[in-house]
Formats: sequence, C-alpha cells, structure tokens
Amino acid sequence: MSKYNYLLLLAVTGVLTACGGGGGGGGSSSGSDDDIVEYDGVTTPASFDTDNSSDFASSSSEIVSDLIESDESGADVGNLPTGILAAADSTAVKTVLDITAETVAGFEQSSLSMPVAVDETVAGSCGGSVNYSGSENDFTITYNDYCEYSMTMNGTVDATSSTSGSTTRTTLRYNNLQYTYEGITETVNGTYVIESDSQSYELSYSSWNLTYTMNGETVRITGSMTCNSNYDCTYYDQFVGSDGTTYQVSDASVSSIDGQYSVEATFYHPEYGSVTLDASNISICSDGSIGSGSIVLTDDDGTELSVTFSGCGNEPTIVLDGVAL
Repeated sequence: MSKYNYLLLLAVTGVLTACGGGGGGGGSSSGSDDDIVEYDGVTTPASFDTDNSSDFASSSSEIVSDLIESDESGADVGNLPTGILAAADSTAVKTVLDITAETVAGFEQSSLSMPVAVDETVAGSCGGSVNYSGSENDFTITYNDYCEYSMTMNGTVDATSSTSGSTTRTTLRYNNLQYTYEGITETVNGTYVIESDSQSYELSYSSWNLTYTMNGETVRITGSMTCNSNYDCTYYDQFVGSDGTTYQVSDASVSSIDGQYSVEATFYHPEYGSVTLDASNISICSDGSIGSGSIVLTDDDGTELSVTFSGCGNEPTIVLDGVAL
C-alpha cells in the first residue's frame, strides 16, 4: 500500500465522520472558523473544595445545556454522525472509526514513500477517479465522481503533513467536498487532523472541526478521538464556553421524556480535571439556560456537588457535600 492510498483512506475517514447528523457541541460552541478546537487542560480526576465548586457549577450547567441543544438539533452526541450508516446509532459509527484505526495500523511498515513531486490519478472501485498532485508534505486530492463504498465524491481536499520524532501529523482541509450516498447529497467544509506513528501508522489521535450542508441547512461538528496501541479508542466532545474557555466531555449520553432531559457524561474542567456528571429532570428556558432539574457532579473522592434549578431567571442552589454554598 503506497502512502497515496494511506492518505486517501485518512481523507475518506474524515468524510465518514462528516456524514449525517451533527455532533455534540452543536453549531454555536465552536465558533465560525474551521480551526481545530483542542482541549489542553487537566485530565486527571478532580477534587471539590469551596474555591472551585462555583466554577464547576456554572461551567457544568452550560455544558449540559449545550449537550441538550445538540440532542434537540438531531445531533448525535459523541460527535460521531450517523449518515454513512443511515439509521445506525453512535456505537455503530464509533465501530467504523475503530475499524479504520486498525486498518491504518495494519499497513505494512515498508510502505512506499511518496516522491518529491507527484501527479497521479487513481480509479475508484465503483467509478470515477481521484487525482493526487503536489509533494509528500503539501498536496491536493481532487475527486471526480470518485466512487467507494457506494459513495460518490466531488471536490478537493488540501493536505499538509509533518513529522516530529515518531509522530506524523496530517491536516486535511475540505473545500466544498460534495458526496452522495443513497441519493442524498451533502457538502463538507472544515479541518480534520490525524496523528499517527510515522513507522507503524498506528493512529493515536484525531480531531475534527467540520461543517456539512444539506438542503440549505448547515451543522458544525467538533470532537476528537484518542487510541492506544490496542486500538481502544475514546471519543470526546469539546465545547467553547461563553467566556472562551474550552471544556471537554466524554461518554456523553442524552435522553428525554416529556420535554425533560437526562444527561450522563464525564466532564473535564481545564483547571481542575475530570468529574462524573449526572443531570436529571432538566428543562431548557427560551434563552438556552436551564430552568429546572438538577446536576450532580461526583469527584474522585466520591464527594458530591449538586446544582438545583428552580425556574428561568433564578439563581441555582449549589450544595457541596450536604452544605449549601
């Protein structure tokens, strides 16, 4: 397998994540540009105290509201949209990405290197072609009715690649890439980043900030995925808060009954670290804030911080380990 086809697979992987319903984080949390939103805060377990409890209460409230907004918009929480598998749920799409990670890692270590300059056209398995032009570290992929996996693609992806130590970082920028699958046509724009081992091609990290447009409606999806050497992958949502702070959640789940929502997730605060989050009986006000229900956060020591809402426009009640703050 040549490096051409290796990078083509990465490009197709980006399309797999872009198809169908949007991802957690919705359209408002990531800004309007296509820069990757990366969480670089604390990831170790947090411990509550009287100094950080208010920060956790306010930020978790905003995150719960954002997750519910994503769910209401038809977004698939976990930033793993379902279009490529039609009615498949997020678990199925996560499996697709897991399989892709294994496929990338399975390429022979002795793969052919791309020459200094290249202009090559490859036929699709079910029609059309894809052209590669440029150099090893800076090139363009152009799809012309290119057909793989019953999907037809047209448009361009600009790619840059750099290696530092044993890690290769490839950035793919989608430029009005159109794809048609099962009669539905959508357009992808944005950025997809992949980090892999430069020798074994084991995928260790990927992140995306993409928009897709169908029937005039545009949805933004952001997120990331980390994988270990056993191809066990964890999926994350990144959210930019109203104050510009980037927060992160993993293993997010949203459910609703009669207009009230329940949310479960692991929540990462950039200053303090991770806690478990369990929200129940949540209702949303017209301005997007939480009007009723409660959020319970649990730290690494088992200490609980609860945030209870009693109406739109009212301040919530915050209780740390049984003591009101």
